[in-house]
Amino acid sequence: MYKPFADTEYMKNFVRIGTGLVFFLCVSTSLFCQDSKYEIPDLLKGIWQNGNRIISFQQKEPAHIFLKLFYQWYYDRTAEPSFDVPERPRNDATSEVAEEISVAFEPIIEANQDSGAWNVSLYYPGFNETVIVPVAVFNGQMYIDFMIAFEDFEENTLQLQAASNASGITVNLPLIDKEVFSLFNTGNSLYKVRYWQTNMDYEQETQAVFGDSKGEYTVPKHLQIGKTTYTCVPGRGTRIRNIEQLPFENEGYTQSPDGRIWVSDVPYLTLLSEDIGELYTEVEEANSRQRPPRKPPLPRPDVDFHYDVIDELRKVTIIPMP
Repeated sequence: MYKPFADTEYMKNFVRIGTGLVFFLCVSTSLFCQDSKYEIPDLLKGIWQNGNRIISFQQKEPAHIFLKLFYQWYYDRTAEPSFDVPERPRNDATSEVAEEISVAFEPIIEANQDSGAWNVSLYYPGFNETVIVPVAVFNGQMYIDFMIAFEDFEENTLQLQAASNASGITVNLPLIDKEVFSLFNTGNSLYKVRYWQTNMDYEQETQAVFGDSKGEYTVPKHLQIGKTTYTCVPGRGTRIRNIEQLPFENEGYTQSPDGRIWVSDVPYLTLLSEDIGELYTEVEEANSRQRPPRKPPLPRPDVDFHYDVIDELRKVTIIPMP
């Protein structure tokens, strides 16, 4: 059964319209205009890794993104600042000049000691473009596929609102989802609400409606995730038709300790160390490893050639003249 929660600060992100609730994902498209955006949130501080990359953020500096190449045997310093870093290695895997990807942070919900969610704004100078990657963090894990939960106690409903849409924190431009899904728990049934990209103007107060035999329910018609607007109803309509009903269970979902964030996928990154200063030490140690020699293609035969007998025979062997 779904676990409700009450969070006063989080409720500030919602506005009541009649019997509906509108969820705001406040995103600023003007980057680097406030110093506070450069401050690393406490839950994001440290060194993060998965099977193919290491990521960390330094104060007011470009992001560090190191790729684990050659089956994780070599850590390439792909993106990093151009100052105050160790000398870059010279080899075929590492470019002479690193990528510089500027980064800024803006909260989606107010962070606490248990969880938080942010829009991570990445500026790619090679493409002259800024991309927003929403991330959520709890229990030392970072997620890029998550939903924000909110319960309406009067209506006894729970909305799990889609809040992410990017493929990850990458060196090149990440992919943005064409469609996202939210969940709506009426207390009796569970519904899946599909949103798709639209070029409509974002209308934060407009509600969409769907119903069943128990009553009618409202959800935001538009979602704004990062820089992308999504809608669940075409044109000027407000009625959701052919909505999908799901089994009434929450199997496969993991909640943050405070119940504000729900995820259904594996973590994108795991916290490796809270000390950012260990970043280059970790890379140096990894690159100093020696790969063990390959095993022979055929197993070594267990044969005893009796070399002592062979040596004795050679002493009396007559070698014919040519």
